Amino acid sequence: MTTLQTWLDDAKKFARTALAEAILGTEDDLGPPAPTAAQQRLVETVGLHQLLPYDQYDETTGLYYNTDSVGFVLAVAPQTGADSQLAANLLGLYDSVPAGCGVQWMLLADPIVEETLNAYVDLREQHANTGRVPLFYLEQAKRRITSVRSKLGKPLFPGQNYTITEKRLMLSIVRKGSFDDVKLREEFQNLREVVIATLRAASLASRTAEPNDLIRFLWPILNPESFFGNGADILEQTYSDDRPIRDQLTAFGHHARVRAKQLLFGVPPEEPGEDDERVAVRSFGVQKYPEHKELWEMNNIIGSLFNDVHQYPCPYLITCGVMIVDQTAMETRAAIRGARATQNAGSKIAQMQPELALQNRDWKAVNMQLQMGGSMCEMYHTLTLFAPPKQMGRCVAAAEGIWRSERFSKLFPMLTQQLTTFLAAMPMMLTSDLRDDLKKFRLITTKTTVNATDMAPVLGEWGGTDGRASLLFFGRRGTPTLVDPYASSTNYNGFVDGTSGAGKSVLMNDIISAYRSVGGIIRICDVGYSYEKQIDMAGGQYIDFKPGSGIVINAFSTAGLDAENGIDSEVKFIRPIIARMVSPNAPIEPFEGALLDIAVRQVWNDYGQEGSPTRVRAALMALKDQNELPERVAYELAVRLEPFCEGGVYGRYVNGKTNVRLDNEVVGLELEHLNSDPQLRTVILLGFTNQVTNEMYRFDRSRPKLFLTDEGWQIVGDDQETADFMEEGYRRARKYEGSFFFATQGIDDAGMNKATQAAFGNSAWKYHLMQSKDTINKISSGEVMNLSPGLKRMLLSLAPVPGRYSEFVLVDPNGGTHLLRHIPDEFTLAMATTKGPAFEFMERLRAGGMSTEDAIRAFIESKRN
Repeated sequence: MTTLQTWLDDAKKFARTALAEAILGTEDDLGPPAPTAAQQRLVETVGLHQLLPYDQYDETTGLYYNTDSVGFVLAVAPQTGADSQLAANLLGLYDSVPAGCGVQWMLLADPIVEETLNAYVDLREQHANTGRVPLFYLEQAKRRITSVRSKLGKPLFPGQNYTITEKRLMLSIVRKGSFDDVKLREEFQNLREVVIATLRAASLASRTAEPNDLIRFLWPILNPESFFGNGADILEQTYSDDRPIRDQLTAFGHHARVRAKQLLFGVPPEEPGEDDERVAVRSFGVQKYPEHKELWEMNNIIGSLFNDVHQYPCPYLITCGVMIVDQTAMETRAAIRGARATQNAGSKIAQMQPELALQNRDWKAVNMQLQMGGSMCEMYHTLTLFAPPKQMGRCVAAAEGIWRSERFSKLFPMLTQQLTTFLAAMPMMLTSDLRDDLKKFRLITTKTTVNATDMAPVLGEWGGTDGRASLLFFGRRGTPTLVDPYASSTNYNGFVDGTSGAGKSVLMNDIISAYRSVGGIIRICDVGYSYEKQIDMAGGQYIDFKPGSGIVINAFSTAGLDAENGIDSEVKFIRPIIARMVSPNAPIEPFEGALLDIAVRQVWNDYGQEGSPTRVRAALMALKDQNELPERVAYELAVRLEPFCEGGVYGRYVNGKTNVRLDNEVVGLELEHLNSDPQLRTVILLGFTNQVTNEMYRFDRSRPKLFLTDEGWQIVGDDQETADFMEEGYRRARKYEGSFFFATQGIDDAGMNKATQAAFGNSAWKYHLMQSKDTINKISSGEVMNLSPGLKRMLLSLAPVPGRYSEFVLVDPNGGTHLLRHIPDEFTLAMATTKGPAFEFMERLRAGGMSTEDAIRAFIESKRN
């Protein structure tokens, strides 16, 4: 009896197990589901890399010969926006791809930005090693880079999802077949050239991705620990043609575990209580697509430009797979299903089944797109997130919010199929075999190529300019942005504006550092000691124009140094200075300007560098009218010039030989003490500008040169003479590879007078920091600049966070607008401080004999304690 009962119990247990496995996909109520367990056994048996098809690369053809397929991969530069023309050109790509091919777009948000960071540091190291540039600038760059590296793969700031990542875009096309199929090889070679040309027409620059490019792309995906390390190991991975490519994609000792909800990479804890340092990788499919989507909207799938909450707090990979199908069969099917949907929507039962009307509408939309030149295809999207296990919940919530805001109403978690979904996100995986698997999982769905075009993840964020890694900024979606002010075909000048507290001084300090760190010649006209600390640490000369300082700046004594400049050019510089002396607050009349021109020319011809305002006054007094009588207007000008002549209240500052020496490569002139005397301040600024411009010829033209005028709106006036002076100075600066930077309190200052208009109009680069709402309302009229709705929205959205970053809109020489963040290190922030307890703290230490650098470090340390 006992034996029979045992047999019956065993039979019942077997039946329950078989039934559970058949229906629920699990062998028991506990443990991993059967599909997950099977995938784990597969990974343990052969290794994750053996599940990848990548075998060999043919340098001659540029094709990859995989296990059972042939394909190619292109590295594509993401666009920063899209219009209807780009979408139309991109749509043509699918028309050129034969049936049976799998097209995949893969956009990786890669936190390993070593190439960018190294370029920034290497540029400074190269010049520091020559001994011509203080090591301070190299150390400053290293501090900044260390700060970024310390948060690799994680949000940069507490309480924000903001993460630094490079957006890398790949395109692969593959078809099942063998490498010994000559016809297939030739077809794919031709297809690659057609695709590259199509991408070029769509303004998507591309090149063939060789094995080193493929390894660089896939290594951190398959070894996600790299995302959260120092990133240096990725630069050491190089292709060897004596082994299959798949054997070069994972580290030795690679360990992966398959779970129902995610994959886990890394070695699990060996002891209870030990920290779990593995990386979780979770993949999602799209369950419901938007009813309508435009390509330009896909820019927000990498994070919102205007909503800081909708950012990814981790690395991610977005893949769009498109299977090209037989068009004749699919169009016939579409026509049949469309007719059936129309019939069902008109039936009586449709009143009880509203979804029939929706199906009818969808099939009408499909047939309309087919009539407009589209074709049928099969499409899927996957999103793969990489994060520490404890942080994955936060990352999933953020990602779901981003996709939901873009009307992808539900991300499907792909339970028990994480490995398959993960592999489906890789290049050259979409063969007919994978398509069949995805069809079973209901991940792939029938769409049109118009849908595939409009939902392609081909939009990224501006990555900066070509040229030197001079300035390092970051986009709002975390993309590192290197800017070279010399990457301009017009001029190298800049106009910087921003209200108080917007971060203007910190940004300008960084711009000065960018020029000086590469051996640049720096000249600064400061109002408020914003740059005094940097000038001191750079070993520069800081000239504080105080009463009784004995400073003389005479435009005549510094003119005529450059043989390339004739008398007309010299007069263009000297006459505006004399004009401001005789008329500090109002433009001079044309006839007055003509008389000044005659007098200045006469003095220059007679005395050259020995000329002075006193001698100009004498020349004016000697001018005769048509009756050979003293010219009355000239006499009036001479009288008005009296304060700047010998014996006048300002005469000692502008007569005689200029004694401001510009021998040092870094010179700053501080005009804070002239705020109460704007008449003299303007004349001194113009004279200093004249001197700086005249001495540019002395330096090698290959060396960068920067002349910065801070708070320039206070100094220049509304007269054509000063405007001409500015334009002539800017013209000379370009001839000698020089840059003029002009800083003001707001964009509306650009329209304040003719001189600021000249500065604004002659600046290829415009840095617009946070503006007051009154300023934006003023410029909305269009008098100062063309304020488009998009630019206005950008300006209104600027929101600096003190102690973390400032924000600004950069307008490049081509008119492109880029919303960027300036994220300095704490040393740079302290260096630019000019007010409050922080400034007083450092000044006390400096007054006690401490060096500027040590005083800044002491202040930083005091904040930590």
